Amino acid sequence: MITNEKKQKNLISTLSSWRKSLTYSNKINPQNYVDTFRIDVEDESEEKWPTSIATNGDYIAYTSAVKKTNFVIYKDLAESKFDIIEENNENNSERGSSEDMNSNEESWEYISRYSTVHKNSYNYPLYNVSWEKNFIALGSENGRVNLLKISNESLENSEGTIIPDDETMCEMQSLNTKVMPSLPNQFVFSQRIHSVELNPTPISKNISPTHFIATERNLIHLWNIERQFYVNNEQTELDTIYKAKFCPHLSSSHLIAAAGSNGKLQIYDSTKFNKNGIVWKCTSSKKNIEITDIAWNPFVPYWLAVSRSDAIVNIWDLRYNKGHVGQISGHYHSIKSIAWSNTHSEILATGSLDRSFNTWNFKNGSYYTLENKKNKNTLFEEYNSNILNNENILNLEDYEQQKILNAKLVTSYKEEYGGGIINVISSKSKPDVFYALTNNNEIFIHTLKNDLYEEMISYKYDSLQSLERKVEVNNYERNIGNAYKNIISLSKLQKEESVLADLIDMCTPYPEIKSETWEFPSLKKSEENISNNCEQKYIKQFKEDLEKYSFKLPPGYACQDEKWLGGINEELKEEIKIVQLRINTLSSIKSNKWEFITENKEKLLEVLEKDQLFMEADEIKQMISCLISHDHLTSLKIGLKLNKIFNEQEERDYSDLTEINHILLFPTVYDTDDNMITLIPELESTMSRNSVDPTALTDPSTHIYSKNILLKVFIDDEDSINKIPMHAYHSLTNLLQDPNLIIPLLELEIKIDEIVNNKNLLKEDIDTQIINVVKEKYIIEDIPQKENDENDESLLSKVFTGHQKNSISVTTNRLYLDALLRNSMFEEFFYTSMDLFMQYFQLDFSRTIISTIDRIALAKVKEYIDQIYQRIASDITDVINDIQQIQTFNKESFEQLFKKLTDNILMVADLIALLNKIGVLCSNGIQIIPLLDDKGGIFFNYTQSFLIELIEQLSSSLYSFIATVKIISDKTNYGFSTDNLKNQVIEKIVINEDIIKRKPLYDYYKIKSYNENFELTINTIDCIINDLNNFDNLNIDLNNL
Repeated sequence: MITNEKKQKNLISTLSSWRKSLTYSNKINPQNYVDTFRIDVEDESEEKWPTSIATNGDYIAYTSAVKKTNFVIYKDLAESKFDIIEENNENNSERGSSEDMNSNEESWEYISRYSTVHKNSYNYPLYNVSWEKNFIALGSENGRVNLLKISNESLENSEGTIIPDDETMCEMQSLNTKVMPSLPNQFVFSQRIHSVELNPTPISKNISPTHFIATERNLIHLWNIERQFYVNNEQTELDTIYKAKFCPHLSSSHLIAAAGSNGKLQIYDSTKFNKNGIVWKCTSSKKNIEITDIAWNPFVPYWLAVSRSDAIVNIWDLRYNKGHVGQISGHYHSIKSIAWSNTHSEILATGSLDRSFNTWNFKNGSYYTLENKKNKNTLFEEYNSNILNNENILNLEDYEQQKILNAKLVTSYKEEYGGGIINVISSKSKPDVFYALTNNNEIFIHTLKNDLYEEMISYKYDSLQSLERKVEVNNYERNIGNAYKNIISLSKLQKEESVLADLIDMCTPYPEIKSETWEFPSLKKSEENISNNCEQKYIKQFKEDLEKYSFKLPPGYACQDEKWLGGINEELKEEIKIVQLRINTLSSIKSNKWEFITENKEKLLEVLEKDQLFMEADEIKQMISCLISHDHLTSLKIGLKLNKIFNEQEERDYSDLTEINHILLFPTVYDTDDNMITLIPELESTMSRNSVDPTALTDPSTHIYSKNILLKVFIDDEDSINKIPMHAYHSLTNLLQDPNLIIPLLELEIKIDEIVNNKNLLKEDIDTQIINVVKEKYIIEDIPQKENDENDESLLSKVFTGHQKNSISVTTNRLYLDALLRNSMFEEFFYTSMDLFMQYFQLDFSRTIISTIDRIALAKVKEYIDQIYQRIASDITDVINDIQQIQTFNKESFEQLFKKLTDNILMVADLIALLNKIGVLCSNGIQIIPLLDDKGGIFFNYTQSFLIELIEQLSSSLYSFIATVKIISDKTNYGFSTDNLKNQVIEKIVINEDIIKRKPLYDYYKIKSYNENFELTINTIDCIINDLNNFDNLNIDLNNL
């Protein structure tokens, strides 16, 4: 007959066989994936009744219900794997993969060290402990909680025993409920504190907890630490509450999850205690199966795991209450404690009385239902074939109608356990570290190795040895420092920005999930969840969320402490920001989000100056092209800075900026008429006075508007550069590659842009400032003089160099010329116009010059002369009338009147001189007429007749005015001689050679050759001089005076 003991051994053998099969089927070798160290708690009593552990930083608190040495604090002296990464980084020992991380066994020796910081023996049992910042709460019997305050300094300087800074015994006895004595042989109630929990606080701030909760019987008590008084309690439907825990997420830290002996799970709002504070509830899928532990997910606030005494773990999504969305079923004895990973939202650790510590991955889990054999998890196949008849261990009937997401077992450790596990917690300071307490007074420290994570990754990038694959490994191991290094390397290899963006995003946590972004279902439907058949759409949503949050860093990861981003330092953060800047810049260019470039221009220029590989020349061109039609001024400033950077740094090739400079100065004088057509009206087929439009001057803002339209067309048309004639293209290219020319021109363009776009300036002020800026920047100084040893070619070279100081921007030239005309600065206008014309007579831009002169300038000259002449004629008429009114001779009065007459006559001479200077300037175009089209010839012929006609009209009036002065002088016997006046007139209308040479506005030698014979106006001026010299012999008609 088989004894009960033998039956039990057979049963255990069967269970162990199943667990071995389970391990094999999941290909798990714990030694490869888990590093373990054991702390044997020192016993001063033969009894063993360990109850709880808690952690704070590197410290572990242990409690026991035995009254000897029942409170101990240990320090985990091991370095975290992040500390090891940083040390290796400092030693320039880079690790690019998990293989490198685990190749050095010495790096994991930290798992073998600890020290005892504090021991104490309380004369009452301790059932639970909670530790937050500098407060420790110890749950005891009779509804009491011992609250200790211990500073970090006391812990660091401890020599074995610590005297708390403060110690308070908190009584949890409520006034409206009393504990009835138990009848003989019947247990009714106990006032034991089953659970105590201090409220969560921000990790990065020096803020202490303000209150704690404690459970006894079916009550949740709330205690105020700051004011040291009992606040309130919530009476629940949970019978005896085994666990009650605050939500660790600060935005939801007022929420408390509680569960206990009757299998019910409920969520309470601590701000509504004693006022029906329940906000969510459900019933276990098997009634009256007690819930042994609760664990809020540290990253997803609406995921809650609960362990049950029937060896099941359920995962609830608090947004629903019609059944759990995931589960674990792999232990063969009660699961007493659970803890989520502190680095991965999808990993959960379980500790069971079957003496095994397991970790599970929900993301890699599979759906299971008995009705669909193809979807069975191997885990449950093995379970079903080995222990299906052991109904007391696990009843599989729960799964008959459900399709639940079951977690995949990824590690299982059981080798050294001397007793069942009663408490499992995650470290608060060390990644991937769990602490497990057994009922045999053992504390195990388990660290999940990086090899484990490499096995669990669902790779997105295929190449095994690629840097992209290494980034995936680094990210899942939370070795973000190495991940950043690999991303930076990929960036230097000019990897596609989409790949880089994806990798950086992978290493970036999802934003913290705030309480306002999700909500509980209505409590009115809570009775509908009795069957716990969760709707499949909720399970599917859970699976999708797992995929989402496991691909990259989970929500809120490392948001309070960057050390959890293993290996990160300030230098790496700056480098990855530069990579992000490049990605975002190129992405903005593609999507035409030019605002990003404007907002980040300073940082872009800073990086471009430091790192010549940051952007290629073509990418810089794309950036300028994206921005310039929207923010022209910023584009010019960026372009100017780039030109200075490329000019100052010898390793840069300045010619890389050729196309960029063309865009910045577009349209240039070398571009075709197609690119300037909206700026330059077509020349009239017939040049005549009727074609002159005196109102044709364009507003400066219109020039800028037209330029932007043309610029967009030019950028969009990839073939536009090919439209430039070959000779012009080579000349333009040479100029665009000359920093000594381009940098001043860009500075000028910036000033012009600032003036035109200054809304506080009046139109006349805009013209004045444009003139001043242009004169300051590029009006040419005196022409170089020919030296004895200098040939004509060298001098012409100097002249040509001087010419190029003019702007090659069509818009700037037009703005300047228009400003000169609006300010009646005709001499400067014609000097500049003819200089530009003669430089670029073979280009379409020359048509701009002659068109402007024909359509606008000559009309403005005539309008100006007419206005001045009318004023002169009026003044002379007034003088004559005044003289006629004089009754008696008065020398002083006559002198004033005659001075007024001579001043006006000399003003007429100034007008003739102006026309003569214009004629001198325009005469140089006569030589080039054969090279122009017919319209050019027509233009110069018209200009000649126009000038001569005006000069003849003015000279006729001049003679009449002088004759009038002579007659008046003779009749009044004033004795005024006109000889001096005639000499002054001659001096004014004859152009001095020094004036001609004061600026090299044209080839000086050509001008000199014509100096003796100005073909446009010289003959007319010579006639005037002859007439003045023979003035007495002239027959002047004064009838019309």
